[in-house]
Parts: sequence; C-alpha cells; structure tokens
Amino acid sequence: YDNGNWTPYPSMSVQGRAEQFAYTLPDGKVFLLGGRTQIGQFADSTLIFNPDSEFNWGPGFPMKNDHIAAVSIQLRDGKILIAGGHRQDGTVIKSAEVFDPSTNRWQSIASMKTARQFASIASLDDGRILVMGGNDGVDTLTSAEIYNPETNQWTLTSSMTVPRENFSAISIPLSGGKVLVAGGWMPGLTDTAEVFDPASETWTFTVNRMSLGRLGFKLEALPDGRVLAIGGWSDSIATDSVDLFDPATKSWSPAGNLLTPRFAYASAALPDGHVIIVGGDSYATTDGQDTLATAELFDPQTLEWRELPGSLQAPRRDLTLFILKDGRLLVTGGTDDGGNVYDLVDIYTPGNR
Repeated sequence: YDNGNWTPYPSMSVQGRAEQFAYTLPDGKVFLLGGRTQIGQFADSTLIFNPDSEFNWGPGFPMKNDHIAAVSIQLRDGKILIAGGHRQDGTVIKSAEVFDPSTNRWQSIASMKTARQFASIASLDDGRILVMGGNDGVDTLTSAEIYNPETNQWTLTSSMTVPRENFSAISIPLSGGKVLVAGGWMPGLTDTAEVFDPASETWTFTVNRMSLGRLGFKLEALPDGRVLAIGGWSDSIATDSVDLFDPATKSWSPAGNLLTPRFAYASAALPDGHVIIVGGDSYATTDGQDTLATAELFDPQTLEWRELPGSLQAPRRDLTLFILKDGRLLVTGGTDDGGNVYDLVDIYTPGNR
C-alpha cells in the first residue's frame, strides 16, 4: 500500500454525512447507512456506491428509524443489523432492524432488552451478535446481551466487570470467538480491558491495563490474533499512544506511537496485514486547524507507523473508511473543526495497482 495516491471522487450527491457505517453487498457495491447530516440532524436514509459505474452514487432504501450513536454489524448471511442509539429528539432506543440485500428492504426485528447508545458490538464465531455497555440516557451500563439471528431473540448474558460507553470492542481472531473490550468512559476515562468468553459467558480482566485511558479510538486485529488499541482521546488531548494486546498472554505492551496524535479517525485492517488510519482530530495545534488529512500505515513486523504519500482533499474527522473489492480505499464524509459535515469522497489507490 506504499507509494500510492489519493484521488478526489464525485461527491455523495446528497448533503454530507458523518459517522456512517459501510458494508459490502453481494454484488460488490458499498452500502452506507446512518450517521448525521449536520449538527442536530440524523440520517435514516442510505446510500449505495458502485465502484464500477461512471455515476457512482445512488439512493438506498431508507431505514425505519433514524439511529445516531447506534451499533451496526454485518451478519453471516450478508444482512446488515443496526440497533439502539438515539433519535433526533434525544430518546434512547432499543429497537433494531435488519437490511436484506436480496429484497433491498429493511425489516424490524426483536428489540434489545435494554435501550442503549454509545455501546459496542461484535460477532461471535457461531454467528450470534454480542452488544454491550453504552448508556441508557441516564447511567453508563455494564449489561450485555446476545442476538441470535436464527431465532430473532435477544438474551441477556453476564455483565461486564465495569460500566463503559464510547469504548471499543473486537472479535479476537483465532480465539474461539472471544471478544475484547477496552477503554471508554465509566464516568471518567478507563484504561481497563476485559475479555468475554462465549463458552462460559464470563468476563475476565486482562492481566495488565493499557498504558492510558482512552476513548474515540479503534481496536484493529493483526493476522496473528494480536490487537492494536490506536490513539484516541486521553486526559483532554489527543494521544499518539498505541498498545498491543497479545491474547496468548492476555496482556498489553507498547507498540510504536502514531506519527501524529489523533482521535475520531477512521481505520481498517488491510488484506496484507498492515493497518491504516486516516484523518481524525489532533486537538493539539494552535492555528485553529485540528482536523487531519493525512494517513498512516502500521507495519506488523516492525511495530512502527509510516505516513502514506499525499492526503485527503480536505482534513476531517468522523469520516468513514472502506476497503473496496479491488483493494482500493474509499473514504467518505466527515466533519471539519466547526462540525460542518462534508459530502467529499476520496479513493486511495495502492502503488502496486
């Protein structure tokens, strides 16, 4: 992915979007949903990006509800689940719905047991879905529940050890379906992490803690099953700290720091084993320009970061990053320092393409 280039692409043809989810449809198109269109306005509409068409953008079928601060994931059968979050009036919801690409329609499914926003979600090896934490509009939650797509039922499972919202979660590769959760707000930042074992339905703290408490960050998995906790917001400033979790020892150790501190970025684990991070907010400059247009690449062999050539056409945070079927990287939307929402689109083409 080195020596590539960024290219501006046709805009999303609608008002800008931030904090969207993006998934691959069976025909290779990209399905984008949710998020917000501008401050205080939330999107129940969806968009479809066709990388093979001259006219790339088209409308998708709208969701039944507007979901902001929701959780979303693609199910094993290709359907797309979105659950919880809050509506435009601020009401925290427990409703859930599924998009079926074969019918191009949304269908309401069973509601979660608990209304929650700013929660996290992960898939288990058997196709069930784990949702945990968040807040219900009043309290930060420890509770967790599992959705079974085959029975359309949510079932409460054991609660996390500590309450968390605005945290990150990931299915640990090669672990038998275990899920790692880390960081977040309790209230107060936490540097703790814990692992859910679906076989026993129990939570266990990691042997040690991350190097610092953080939120506004992502967990990304390496091919060997280790997991990165990248940057984020810590102690009222963006951090360049990166920690590496080893599931074999259940412990954290430092990895190479980011070149630029950032939170509210987009990231992805690439097919070649590298991890990319794009945009975000540095919250560390004095010139009033805190959002970023640069991208960095993590090398799992050296545990170091290097900057990719070029930059996005505009710096932004709360953007969406997606890997296209041909290996190119699609970046959409986001906001500037003032919260203005962009409809911008950029594509990164690796140097070997």
